[in-house]
Amino acid sequence: MYKGMTTGHQTTELHSPTVTEGKRLSWNMFFKHYKEILNEFRQYIYPSWLYGFHKLNFKEDETPELCSLNYRLAETGWQLVRVGGYLPSVVYSEYLSAGLFPVASYIRPATCSTHSPQPDFIHDVLGHLPMLFDPSYGHFLKQLATEIAKCGPDLVEQRFNQINNLLGMQAAEGAGPDYPELQSELTELQKLRSHAQTRSVQLSNLMLWTIEFGLMSYEDCPKVYGAGILSSQKELRKVISSQDRLRAFTTDTLKLNYNFTSVQNQYFYASSFEELSAVLHIC
Repeated sequence: MYKGMTTGHQTTELHSPTVTEGKRLSWNMFFKHYKEILNEFRQYIYPSWLYGFHKLNFKEDETPELCSLNYRLAETGWQLVRVGGYLPSVVYSEYLSAGLFPVASYIRPATCSTHSPQPDFIHDVLGHLPMLFDPSYGHFLKQLATEIAKCGPDLVEQRFNQINNLLGMQAAEGAGPDYPELQSELTELQKLRSHAQTRSVQLSNLMLWTIEFGLMSYEDCPKVYGAGILSSQKELRKVISSQDRLRAFTTDTLKLNYNFTSVQNQYFYASSFEELSAVLHIC
């Protein structure tokens, strides 16, 4: 199915070998502690994610292959496509709008086990895939991706995401946070994004504060479903231990910048994915 996509970015066959020894060790190290975290904080996690996690049948000693994940995801209507790593937001959204979920081959090093400063295999597989079993989530994700793709390339937005990715790569390699030129450019781009408030910027912020770092109200209590939180033990602990950082999602949330390479300082919860879908007609 994905072979028909003409994004100009290379993909690889799903049946080709994907699990190296390094990836296996990283997965085992992460998942061993992750099970303990889930048992401890299960009551704070959105039920749809827990259901999907159960359906995907992850195992500590078995690094998932995309072929087997595709089989388990069949009932959702989604398929996976393997990519090297970072994709421009428009390209990423083109895949999503077609029901294809990109999964990065790159996996975090052991030094970043509890929090990866950039999206990776663990982020995509453990963070995102369980929620695809929720039809309301899947519908909202496709709607949002379609609208982002319609916006087309935005030079400011492209550079903003590129710098976030570069800083994330450098942090993952243990090179340290001191990159004054990149940090300075990122600050200027954040100012431009805040001032311009284009539809592309607002939709990108919507993706970040929902799909990546969102919570959903369930039985009058905010529950975590965002992939950026659920693929980071460090971020999950921060959300749960800092309930005063939680805010109700409003249209003002669309104006807020983010830094993907570090844990966030605030989080937002909505009442339903239908509420979030309605926001698409406002921004």
